[in-house]
Amino acid sequence: MIATSFQNFQTVIGSFNMSIFSETFEEVKQHINQGFYKDPDWVNNSIKLIKNLKASLPKEYSVASLADELHQPAWYVEQILMWCYLDDDVLEIELESHGSILFYYLKDYITEEEQEEIFNQLAKAKAKDSTADHINSELLKRFEIDSTKVRKKLTKEEILEKKFKELDTTVWEFLYTDVSSWDADEKFGKLINKMKKAGKFNLNKSETLYFLDTIHTYINLGFLNEKSPKKKVLLYEEIKSFFG
Repeated sequence: MIATSFQNFQTVIGSFNMSIFSETFEEVKQHINQGFYKDPDWVNNSIKLIKNLKASLPKEYSVASLADELHQPAWYVEQILMWCYLDDDVLEIELESHGSILFYYLKDYITEEEQEEIFNQLAKAKAKDSTADHINSELLKRFEIDSTKVRKKLTKEEILEKKFKELDTTVWEFLYTDVSSWDADEKFGKLINKMKKAGKFNLNKSETLYFLDTIHTYINLGFLNEKSPKKKVLLYEEIKSFFG
């Protein structure tokens, strides 16, 4: 990660005020956790608050450092930050279709068909104070049951996928800018663009295998050997370390 301790983190970001950021984050959290996806006012206020949070983010950070200082679970901080970097229209769709940080996290673990079924179910709600809490409870219960059935060792590809999901999301912006100069094939460029727009690693199994194989090839060709800016260099070095 970019910062390994908050002491280093403070040095990197200079005048960044964690106290003010913490207050802003808490305001966003309290509002978002209401999850009133059927209420237009809630949706609009959510967008405003998320934009304010993005504006107050330090230029360089790690999710782990922020989570420690905010006393929040890393997965929650990561999901909030992902929303900060979604395109406005994509963010609005997420807020209006389910409005739940937890569901945004959990939906990566279900099929697209299951997601569509849940979205259709949520769309039927009429009350402005409707939430996706009941859906989240059902999914958590299912995952708890599923996790007790088989405890298998992660494959090499699954370990790599997990590592890419934990990367600072600005890496997709850097890669999207750079692939055009790599003479990359169209498929790889589309996958990078997909992750840039989503603000996260969101590839299916076949896309993941192709991405991992292709990015490894570019690493071996020296395309990730950057000298500036510092943030890109650190992120690309982290990617190279994934492959040994």
